[in-house]
Amino acid sequence: MIDKEYIEKIVNEVTEGTHIFLTKLVVDTHGRIKIFIDGDSNVTIDDCIKISRYVEKKLSLIEDDFQLDVSSHGIGNPLINPRQYPKHIGHLMQIKTINNEIFRGKLIKYENEKLTLEIKKNKEKKDKIIDLSEIKECKEVLKY
Repeated sequence: MIDKEYIEKIVNEVTEGTHIFLTKLVVDTHGRIKIFIDGDSNVTIDDCIKISRYVEKKLSLIEDDFQLDVSSHGIGNPLINPRQYPKHIGHLMQIKTINNEIFRGKLIKYENEKLTLEIKKNKEKKDKIIDLSEIKECKEVLKY
């Protein structure tokens, strides 16, 4: 069986010193490997290809069969890594706290492990500061 920690180490090797970082890694019992990446700036298809080729080359040395999929973190998926927050400043976010409170507003600041949301209510704007330790889930909300 393919070792998840080994794959994580490989991904960290290829992304070290770049704007790209691992956000999620899934390895199932059938040899399917899904790697999700994000970046301090936009992630491109070339970034995904580079990581895919590097990981595939390293894994070709083992005898287990595997299926590899590398993709960007994707809009709508919860933010996992604190490095993701600065890129989302100015975006509409929905935050669910560990107390199951839900806040929706524009992310206007990320500083010292705290997010500041600008929440509009009855045509008034109010800032809400939320500590990262209080967040159960934070994801971008698309406007239609």
